[in-house]
Amino acid sequence: MATRHEPWPATVVTAVAGVLGDTDHGLTGREIGQLLAVVKVPDADGGNKRDRLAGALLAQQARQRASNCVIAFMKVAMAPVRYVQQPHTFSRRQDDLNEVLVHVGLRINDQGQVARRPAAATLSEAARHASSLRSELRRRSTHPEVLRYARLLAERAHQLPWPPLPPVSTCVPRHTRSSTTATSGRWTT
Repeated sequence: MATRHEPWPATVVTAVAGVLGDTDHGLTGREIGQLLAVVKVPDADGGNKRDRLAGALLAQQARQRASNCVIAFMKVAMAPVRYVQQPHTFSRRQDDLNEVLVHVGLRINDQGQVARRPAAATLSEAARHASSLRSELRRRSTHPEVLRYARLLAERAHQLPWPPLPPVSTCVPRHTRSSTTATSGRWTT
């Protein structure tokens, strides 16, 4: 018998649907329909992909009184084999989902599986989890290979012999954090 997971707050389910149904970087409408069928969740009507997915997952969660359907949907949506031709898409969705899942004490690992992690109790704690090197690099549209390297560093940080580094935003020179120009060899903002 499968483990029954407590229902998640609607805000978390809606945020998961926001990531996976994002207009620019999410699943297509067709993919959402196919994956809902795979996990045996009835499709729902919605004005857009996010609303449609959130409606379907919230309705199923209410019927089952469990978040198992949301977890199952994420697992099939994040199966690494779906991203063989687009590993950067996997990384982006994984990072975006992890920023949401920190609130329920979960994360998507590199195998596309849902794994436990310490839950964030406060917004500042969630921001600390989310303000990683990888997030900062992605925000700057960094090459996917650099992001992959940053993820490897983050996964192995507990094995490193030195203390953790401060957030990237405090280490990056001010002139690289804003729109700047070089004049006479000096940076100005």
